[in-house]
Amino acid sequence: MAEKQNLRKGGFVITYCAKQRQQQFICFELFFFVVKSGIPTNEELEKLSLDIASDWKKLGRRLGINDPLIQEIDKANDHLSEKGYDMLKRWQQKEGTAANYQALSYALQNELVQRQDLAEKFCYT
Repeated sequence: MAEKQNLRKGGFVITYCAKQRQQQFICFELFFFVVKSGIPTNEELEKLSLDIASDWKKLGRRLGINDPLIQEIDKANDHLSEKGYDMLKRWQQKEGTAANYQALSYALQNELVQRQDLAEKFCYT
């Protein structure tokens, strides 16, 4: 079995090829994402808040923001993006260095949020 590595945006690919009967090759690729280290910047959180829009509450719950605080954030802000940004900033304040790309990626990919696209956009190298 031969192995070939290629870099792609957001991760890497490993291609495996195996020689089969009659000199035919069968190949398949595995794609792996590499999560950034550290914590998201304020600018990244602001951009994410624009993209998360109406799903900000679902994401907030996955990040450990409780419902009374979600209601407070909801009442304090008029625009969806501001609600999302406020929630993300409070998450950072609450969690400190644990408010990292890994935790954010995990929450974005949760079955109740289902935003793999945003995890790829904001959390992967």
